[in-house]
Amino acid sequence: LRTSTMRHEENVGNGVTSLEFDRRDTPMNKLVITTLESTFHVWDLRSSLGEGEGGKEGGKEGGKEGGVGTERGFVSIKQKMHQNATVWLARHLPQNRDIFATTGAEGGLALWQYHYPVKRSSSSSSPSSPFSFPSSSSSSSPSSPGTLSLLNSRVLSSQPLVALDWHRNKAGLCAIASLDQCLRVHIITKL
Repeated sequence: LRTSTMRHEENVGNGVTSLEFDRRDTPMNKLVITTLESTFHVWDLRSSLGEGEGGKEGGKEGGKEGGVGTERGFVSIKQKMHQNATVWLARHLPQNRDIFATTGAEGGLALWQYHYPVKRSSSSSSPSSPFSFPSSSSSSSPSSPGTLSLLNSRVLSSQPLVALDWHRNKAGLCAIASLDQCLRVHIITKL
């Protein structure tokens, strides 16, 4: 905001319901955005594409499940889930930023794990500041996104799950609120 420049802009095609960076206390790495129409997007903010690299692929046009968006800017993955219901939010596990949960309007909770690509582009070196992005002009080859794997999913309520918070010290302990006026405390093991 200080320089009044925009680093990236993209229309995700549906209303955005939430967004979250993978950690607050480390340099930006991944961004998860949840939307209406049962989709969410994971952007890898350490891998970027230069102008004119890549094209419209995978999830960019047809809503293809597990599609890859590489039109410009940062590489992303588009994933469809939660039985054609709104994905209300995504929250990363504080102890492992590669694992996150999504909640849906059908009352479902899904656990996901992000797997980094074997090789990122040459522009994926560590930035000098937590708020710096890879330069699109320094990218010599297109980046490849990582992959997502579904660890587990369960329907916990008949109403939408609208809030989730992980305990900062106890891995797997979380509180979940839903529109059926219930607050649930869960322990998720084998994380």
